[in-house]
Amino acid sequence: MKFRTVFLCVLLGALMILSGCNAAPSGGDAETKSDVPPLVVFGEGAPTYSVVRSDTAGGDEVKAAVLMRKYLNNAGMDIKITTDWEKEPVSDYEIVVGDTLRPMGDAAVDVHDLGEEGFFIKVVDSRIYISGGSPAAMYAGVEYFLTEFCGYKGNVDEAAPLTSLSIPGDYVYVQKQQYPITAVSVDGKDLHDFRITWDSMNDTVARNYAKNLQSYFYKTCGIWMEIDEKNEGSGSAVILSGKSSGKKGYLSVKVQDGNLVFSTDKADGFERGWLEFTKKYFTDAQGEIKMEKNFSFESDLMRPVYYSEFGAKGDGKTNDMQAIIAAHAYANKNGLAVKADQGYTYYISEAASGAVIQTNTDWTGANFIIDDTGVGTNVRGVCIFNVMPSKNSYALPDTLTKVAKGQAKLDITLPETSMVILKEAGTKRYIRYGGNANNGSDQLDIIVVDKNGNVDQSAPIMWDYKDVTSITVYPMEAETLTIKGGTFTTISNRQISTAKECYYYGRGISIKRSNVEISGFTHYVKDEMENGSPYSGFLLISDCANVTVRDCKFTAHKKVAQGTYDINPTRVNNLTFINCTQ
Repeated sequence: MKFRTVFLCVLLGALMILSGCNAAPSGGDAETKSDVPPLVVFGEGAPTYSVVRSDTAGGDEVKAAVLMRKYLNNAGMDIKITTDWEKEPVSDYEIVVGDTLRPMGDAAVDVHDLGEEGFFIKVVDSRIYISGGSPAAMYAGVEYFLTEFCGYKGNVDEAAPLTSLSIPGDYVYVQKQQYPITAVSVDGKDLHDFRITWDSMNDTVARNYAKNLQSYFYKTCGIWMEIDEKNEGSGSAVILSGKSSGKKGYLSVKVQDGNLVFSTDKADGFERGWLEFTKKYFTDAQGEIKMEKNFSFESDLMRPVYYSEFGAKGDGKTNDMQAIIAAHAYANKNGLAVKADQGYTYYISEAASGAVIQTNTDWTGANFIIDDTGVGTNVRGVCIFNVMPSKNSYALPDTLTKVAKGQAKLDITLPETSMVILKEAGTKRYIRYGGNANNGSDQLDIIVVDKNGNVDQSAPIMWDYKDVTSITVYPMEAETLTIKGGTFTTISNRQISTAKECYYYGRGISIKRSNVEISGFTHYVKDEMENGSPYSGFLLISDCANVTVRDCKFTAHKKVAQGTYDINPTRVNNLTFINCTQ
C-alpha cells in the first residue's frame, strides 16, 4: 500500500531573520500580522540554546539530535546537546528533539495524529519542539527545520554560516501523512476512539498480537489505539478473545455491543486469520471502511496455506524466498498443507536458508525461477526446499559389535521403525582405480529396522561386520508425505570452476524424510556457460527410505570439467523412479 504526503503549514508571527537565508518555509504561507515577537535563537544578545533529547532515545532520535547540534555548530553557533535526565539542568532555551519530559502544556501535539511519516515543528514560549509519528519522521522534521531556517542542503559538513537566527514567535509547522484509507468506523464509531484489550488468552501471546494490530492500523490507516492490558478502560474496544466463536479451527471477526471482537480457539489463530481479514478489507482499499452492527467475517484456519498469504508477489521479479519460508514454517507448526498460487511465478535469488517442508505440498500451476547468476559460493549449497523429518537422527550406544551378512534381526530396540546405517570404519569398499582414484569408503549398510530390531529383507545386510564402529538411527515417519507439481527453471551460475577450485551448486529440492512421494514437477536449466561451476543435483535425496519419484521431467547439464548432475541420491533405501523423463 503506497502512501502520499500532504503538507499543512501554519506560519504565524514575524518574518524570520537569517543571514543569507530569508525565505519563508516552502509548502505554506508566511503570516506577518502577529504581534508575537520573534524568537531569537542566535545573534547579538541571544540566550544560549542547547539541543535536548530523551535520555532513553533510540538510534534515529539520537542521530537527529546530533545532526541538529553538529550542523548548528558548523554554521557558527556554540550549541551543546543534553538529555532530559532528571539530574541534568533544565533551561528555558532549548531545541527539544523527539519525545522528552519537557512539557508543552496546552500546546502539546499528539504525534500519533500525524501518522508514521508525519512530523511537527512548534515554538512554545522560548522552546522549539520537533517530533514525529516515528523516529524516522522526527529525523525528517529536524532536516526540514535546518533546510528552511539554516540553509541545510543535505551535507552537515557544508553548513551555511549564520550570523543570526530568528524564528517566528508562534511558528507552527505540521506535516501530516495522508492515507488511501481515510477513516475506519465500527458500528458508527470512529476507530480512533477504540482501545485494544483481550480476554481468555495468555497475556504474553495476546500482548504480542495487540502490538501487531496496533502497529498495522497505525501504518496503514494512521489510527493509533492504546493497549489496555487489564481491560479497565471505558468505551469501545477491539477485543482479542481466546474463546471459540462457534466453529472450531476458525477465526471470526464480529461487531458485538459496539466492540470489534476477534475470536478463535487456536492459540495462534490470530496470526493467519488476521492476514486474510486485512487482505480482504484493507489491502488496496480507499476511502472509508465501515463495519456495521451486522458485520461478520470468518477464516478457516485449517485450509491450505498459500505463499501469497505471507507476502509472496509471484511476479517473477521480486525475491519471494522469505515469504515461502514463512508459509512453510506456519504450515509445519499447524500441520497444514501448502499450495502454490495458480499462475504465479516465484523468483528466488541468493538465499542464506531454505524452506523446510514437513506437510503435503502442491505446486501445480506455479512456476519457480531459481536464479543462480549472483549466488556466491558461500551459499551455493543452500537448497531452496528441504523435505525434513520431524525427529533428528541419533547414534546408538555400542550395543552391537558384530553383525553377519543377511542377519534378519539385530539385538536392539527402537522407539519406531527407522532407517539404520551400520558402519565399520576399518574396512574400505568401493575403491576407485585409474582416473580420480581414491582409497574407497567405509563399509556400511543402509537398512530398515522395526521397533523390535527386525531387518526389512527387501534390502538385507550386505556385509559381515567384525567390528561395528557406529550405528546411526534415522526415525521414519509413519505417513507418506506428498509433493506434486510445479515448473522450476534454474538460471545457471556464473562461477568459474577449475580442477583446483571446484564449487558444486545444489539449490534445488532436498529430501531427507522417509516415506515421501514427489511427482509431476519439471526442471529446466537455462543460460549455462561453458566454464560454469557444476551442479550436485536439483533433486538431492539422502539419509532416508521409501522415496518415490513419479512423472517428473529432468534436464541434462552441459559438460564441464567435473561431473554435473540433476539427480543425486546418497544413502537411500528403496528409492523408486516411475515414468520420469529427461
